[in-house]
Amino acid sequence: MATELNRVENPDDIQRRDYQAFFAAVRSGDWNETKLLLDQHADATGRKDSLGTALHNAVLMGHEQIVEELVKLMTEEELEMQSSDGWTAFTYAARDNLKMVKCMVTKNTKLLGIAVEGRQMTPILIAAMYDRWDIARYLYSHPDFPLQDLAAFKGAYGSQLLVFCLFAKQFVYPNVGIYSRPRKILPFVCNC
Repeated sequence: MATELNRVENPDDIQRRDYQAFFAAVRSGDWNETKLLLDQHADATGRKDSLGTALHNAVLMGHEQIVEELVKLMTEEELEMQSSDGWTAFTYAARDNLKMVKCMVTKNTKLLGIAVEGRQMTPILIAAMYDRWDIARYLYSHPDFPLQDLAAFKGAYGSQLLVFCLFAKQFVYPNVGIYSRPRKILPFVCNC
């Protein structure tokens, strides 16, 4: 008689299998198939695979249309979800695509200040690190940018931004005094 094995499946494996076709459609850039699968699984925008949410997948694959459509359907909380590496989809976009950044921040301005878990790198620092000064300037100039995060008492964010600006020669030398307010001095020094 054959021995029956009692196999208990991991719930994460079941979830990934159930949504595998959905994530494949997102990664391939097929919005029609993605939408069809979303109609069958309304909660799919909040599910994750090995890359993160569907939004993480779309950002990483560079599918702007899918990013725009998913953002329309997602809640603010879903936009804040992090991958297993601690990155939000917004942070991934900040290193590569201004159009995606604008789309996401329009829906949820809290994304501007969410640091990468474990690395303490905010989206503006990621943009600067990847030499995306157009994105860094957009983030810094956004009215809801968390300027207080650049203050010395909040940690190293402000000094890290300054270092990135100096190394990339993204600064100007104004004839101004030293200001205690980052909003006044950083636009001059960092050309933000």
